[in-house]
Amino acid sequence: MRGKLRRTTRFFIFTCIAVCVCLNACASLEKAKEPIKVDNLAVRFEAGSAEAQFDKLLSSELEKHALNAFYYPDDDIVCLEYRVNFYNYSLFWDEDNRAAFADALIRYKEDYEQRNLTAKRYLSTKRQYGTVNGLVMWYSFQKHAQGISYPDLEFGYYFKSNMPYFAVTQREAANVSETTSRQEVIPNMVLYFTREQAEVIVYLFDRDHLQTLRQVL
Repeated sequence: MRGKLRRTTRFFIFTCIAVCVCLNACASLEKAKEPIKVDNLAVRFEAGSAEAQFDKLLSSELEKHALNAFYYPDDDIVCLEYRVNFYNYSLFWDEDNRAAFADALIRYKEDYEQRNLTAKRYLSTKRQYGTVNGLVMWYSFQKHAQGISYPDLEFGYYFKSNMPYFAVTQREAANVSETTSRQEVIPNMVLYFTREQAEVIVYLFDRDHLQTLRQVL
C-alpha cells in the first residue's frame, strides 16, 4: 500500500511539473509577439488630436501637451506624435495595442466608479491593467538622426496632487537606431490621461473611425 501511495504521489508531482512547464511555454509564446513594424515614410492620414499630461521638467507638477494622431493604412498603424522636453516623439500603435489600451481604460473606469483606486501601491498600480511592447521614434532637432526603441508600455494609474490619472508608462529602452548613437536609451516617460482624454484616444483608435480614413484612398 505504501509503495502504491508513493508511486501515486510521484505521478502527481510529475504531472504538476509538466503542467507548469507547459503553462510557462505558452506564456513565453504569447510574449514572443513580433515587434511593431511601420514604414514611417508611407502615406498617412491625419486622424485627429487629443491631449495628455506629462511630468514637467525639474518639477513635481504636470503640464498638458497636444497629441496629434496619424493613421498609416498600409500597416494599419496609428501614430501619436507629441513634443515634450525638447524632444519630438512618435509612439506607434498596432491593432493589438490599441485594443489593449481600450480594455485597460474600461477596467480603470470600473475601479474608479467602485472606488477601488489607491495611492498606496504605486509600483503595482502603474501596471495594473497589463503591459504591451511598443515602438517609439524620437529626435531633438534633426529628424534624420532619430532614435528608435521598443519599450514596454504599462497600463495603469497614478495619483498626482490627490487626483487619479489613467496612465501609459513608457519604460526605459535601448536605442536601436543605426542613424544615431547620441542617446543610448530612451528614458521612462508617463502619459497621464483624465478619463475624458483617454476616451478621445479610444475614439482615435476605433476601427470605424479608421475605416472612414481609408475611404479617401
